[in-house]
Amino acid sequence: MSKTYKVTYKTYFNERLKHVSFHGKLTHPLYVQVTFDRRTIFFKSYYFELFSKPRYLLLAAGKKRGP
Repeated sequence: MSKTYKVTYKTYFNERLKHVSFHGKLTHPLYVQVTFDRRTIFFKSYYFELFSKPRYLLLAAGKKRGP
């Protein structure tokens, strides 16, 4: 009988790194931790980098707002 493993994940701000600007606000980069088969990997979130780009900045009623 084969053992079934579950996949767990956790998103967190990596406070060990310097602050980065996210649409004018300083924040830590977003990272993801994925565990499967008792192995854990850490990687930087692709979406944090994507949404940091200027084209995702919302301008409404003269106010700037990030996603």
